[in-house]
Parts: sequence; structure tokens; C-alpha cells
Amino acid sequence: MPRSAAILVVGLHLLGCPRRGEVPRYEPDATPQTSSRVADERAIEGAMAGYLDALAARDPAAASSWVASSTFTFYERLRVLARGSTRAQLEQRGVMEIWMVLELRNRYDAAELDAIDARALFETAIREGMSAEPITPDEVRFAADGEHAEVYVRGAPVLWFVREQGRWCVDLAATIAGLGPLLEVDLADAIAREGKLRVVFGLLESQSVEGLDLAILDGPRDG
Repeated sequence: MPRSAAILVVGLHLLGCPRRGEVPRYEPDATPQTSSRVADERAIEGAMAGYLDALAARDPAAASSWVASSTFTFYERLRVLARGSTRAQLEQRGVMEIWMVLELRNRYDAAELDAIDARALFETAIREGMSAEPITPDEVRFAADGEHAEVYVRGAPVLWFVREQGRWCVDLAATIAGLGPLLEVDLADAIAREGKLRVVFGLLESQSVEGLDLAILDGPRDG
């Protein structure tokens, strides 16, 4: 597994994990391609390339320019969960969210989580190496409203997009929401035995050089 949820978000297709029972959110569009649809596909591919380039350059300003406005609401929710959720509450979240919350708890103590804001969390992740391999989409699928889309690679969705103020943006919150259930299918047996929280902790610990403190299952570190 990759060392951060960000790599899971944009590079899950590179892991080679077996997939069972996937249900894509958007069905393939059987209608003929129009010039506007082709333009949208090219714009989405451009937005994806711009975002991945910003990650590779560790450029927070550029990365911020490519993500949907909901990104920072999503990061604020993660901050609140990292600061105050109990084991029972966290167990009810998706595995992707749990991963990100445990990463925050491992990095920040309680006082630091109180002091930092959502945009700073996102920008810090970019500066410190939130990165992804380049990906070449096989297909772009659009929602019925024409304002939301998924990028598919090797038959699986890897990144979600939304149109905001006339331009396509990476929708990280939707990506987490979409990929989480697919990953949970892959981990179903382990989750049934141990629960989501312990499974995610084990995956995260396997990527940690120094190891993790089990106390982060209950809350952030003390200062």
C-alpha cells in the first residue's frame, strides 16, 4: 500500500489489487460523441495533468487551483474527526477517511490540530510530498447532469471531477467517497475479522519506518 491516502486517491490502479463486485457510479454513455463532449473530455484530461504536475512540483498554489471548492470543507471534516472522534465513531467512516484521519493523528498533536485550518492541512500535504504517478485514462464517464465525471483506468474509476464556474476541477471529496467502497470490497475479509479501524491501522503501520502508537485509534497525540 502507498504511504499516503493521496497516492491511494490517484494511483489505486497501480497497486494491482484484485477487485470483486465493482459497481461504477456512472454508466458508459452510448450517445454519439459531440464536439462539446470531446471538449469536456480534453478539459478533464488537462485538469488531471495539471493537478498531477502540481503534486509532482509540490506546489500548493497550483494544486489548490485544480481542486474543487469542496476540498477544503472535506479537509475540515477530516481535521474535526482527527481531533475528536472516538473509536466507535471512526469505525463508522469509510476506510479512506480512516486512513487520512489516522495519518493526521500520527503527524499532529491535539494542540496542533486545534491551531491548523483545512487549507493549511492540504497545502502541507502538497509541500511534503503528496504525489502520484502519471496516469493515462482509458475512458471518461459523465453523470446525467453533465456536470460530474469519472476518469477510468484499466476498467476502474480512479479520479472524480466536477464542473465549477465553467471549468473542470478534481473533486477529491467525491474521489474518496467513490474509491472507499471499492477498497472495502478488497479488504472485506480482513474487515470482517478485525474491523475497519484495526485493518487501516495495520496498513498504515506497514508503511511507517518508526511504527505507530495504538493510542491514535482513540485520539490525537498529546503535545
